[in-house]
Amino acid sequence: MFSFFKRFVQSNKTVEPSVVVIEQPKPTEKVFTIDPSKAPVITLPNSFRLVHKGEYVSRWPNGFWDHLNSAENHYKQSRYTKAKDELLIAYKLKSDYERLNSLLLRTYRKLYKKAIEDNAFKEAFSLLSELLKTIPVFVTDTDRKQYNKVIQALQKIDISFKQPLLPLQGQNDQSVSAPIAEIITDNRRVFELMSAFHLN
Repeated sequence: MFSFFKRFVQSNKTVEPSVVVIEQPKPTEKVFTIDPSKAPVITLPNSFRLVHKGEYVSRWPNGFWDHLNSAENHYKQSRYTKAKDELLIAYKLKSDYERLNSLLLRTYRKLYKKAIEDNAFKEAFSLLSELLKTIPVFVTDTDRKQYNKVIQALQKIDISFKQPLLPLQGQNDQSVSAPIAEIITDNRRVFELMSAFHLN
């Protein structure tokens, strides 16, 4: 009986696994140092700076990018009046930047076209007059036609309104009379590009 009980207890003993700890070899540490004498020398171009009275000054006036970036954000949100205000400030700081002038033209067009759609012809006339005065070199027959259209509308409303129409200069950046490009496949016309100058 005792031997049976002894065998029963021994059979129910929990065998704990033995843990073997293996020490990993420590990696050899390498110390990296930088030798400035061997560093390459990079010479930046001076095109982004101008010399004024013997001193280097930035070609981008202080605050220019802040106003331009703010204007672009307003434009994307369809806040065209705020975009115009920011663009005019940037334009006073630097008037020869093509990206700014292009955005300013598109902003004026958004504003005066909306005014024409709302029959707010006095507002449209003010915007078009401002456009012609601010960036005349970028004005095309598209804008001149709208200017003349607004003047004619105002003259119908008020016969005392006197303003000469602008002569056109043979420019049209909205449409062309014939295709300017086509793709031919298997002797068939597949696609015609009717205009490359649509306004956004």
